[in-house]
Amino acid sequence: MSATGFFVAGGDAVLPSGVLKNAVIEVADGRFVSVRPAARPGPGAASVPAGGCWVLPGLIDLHAHGARGSMAGSGAGSVRALAEAQAANGVTGFLPAIPALPAEAMLAAAGSAASESASCEGSARPLGLNIEGPFLNPARCGSLAAECFSAPSVRRAEELIDAAQGSVRMMTLAPELAGSQEVVAFLSARGVTVSAGHTDAGFAEMEQAVSRGLSHVTHCFNAMRPVSHRDPGPVEAALCMDMLSVEIICDGCHVLRPAVDILLRCKKPGKVCIVSDATALMAPDSEMTAWGRVLRISGGVARDAKTGSLAGSSKSVMDGLRNMTEWFGRPIQEIVAMASLNPAKAIGISADYGSIEPGKKADFSIVTRTFDVVMT
Repeated sequence: MSATGFFVAGGDAVLPSGVLKNAVIEVADGRFVSVRPAARPGPGAASVPAGGCWVLPGLIDLHAHGARGSMAGSGAGSVRALAEAQAANGVTGFLPAIPALPAEAMLAAAGSAASESASCEGSARPLGLNIEGPFLNPARCGSLAAECFSAPSVRRAEELIDAAQGSVRMMTLAPELAGSQEVVAFLSARGVTVSAGHTDAGFAEMEQAVSRGLSHVTHCFNAMRPVSHRDPGPVEAALCMDMLSVEIICDGCHVLRPAVDILLRCKKPGKVCIVSDATALMAPDSEMTAWGRVLRISGGVARDAKTGSLAGSSKSVMDGLRNMTEWFGRPIQEIVAMASLNPAKAIGISADYGSIEPGKKADFSIVTRTFDVVMT
């Protein structure tokens, strides 16, 4: 195969507008050049056969913590391990996620993950960091360590951005906490996607945060105030506010199918993002230590061994995509966009990533009709 140019031939390409059957996709210098139906590559042209398969845009995972027994930022090789596991599952771009940790440890983890992200060539591409905390509500801590949460502070947010060498793409906070609104405005001005999560916010507090630049919701339904018709909060805001993009973990355990159905009935398709929230991507049933806590992995999900709280997944975005296609009779291009183009839009990189279109980065995967990865 030529280092600069080749063709992907014979597969059914999933494009933003629909499926192009028996497509020939031309790639040159790392970007898509053209997508044509039933064309033949020129004589002698390097060609990747994709007959009988889907050709998907490279998937993008906005929220992934770890794989192969290590958490991103926990030590040398941790981001690389996550990048390789992501690529094995058709993911070509992802945000390594750093959870709330003790102050100095969190700065160190962000710095370590940022440094290692620059050396992941040949596997999935880290697209920046996702900082999940520390400005979160202890009442909605989920499996995160509430003792590591802190009051919102622009100074602390700036320290995290500096420690991450300017690579922070997303930060999760609880909008109801005193000082959060100022942090939202600061982060938004710095080009960071600000997300509401681990929150007990009321609807009005969500509205105020949106007016300051909040644009995303972290793992909707999980670790946030539940739905109430008399006291609406972050879930209702996620469902009702068209400007908000929304993450959803589609492993079949974190959020059950009827709740995902409600989300899809309320949100515009272009605002839903499938994420893994993987803490142990591709791990077998086992136990592991993550940031000083023991996690028990069973049936595709991780739980805190002491409390039983859900603590992420061992399933991939591709698994979530497969579930979504089995659960709902929606067009495949709509579901695939939830794992590719929509996440790219959520963090402002869709000009280069997220779909098979001329001019964009040539990130793609070839998968069977049951979404088993043949090639990334």
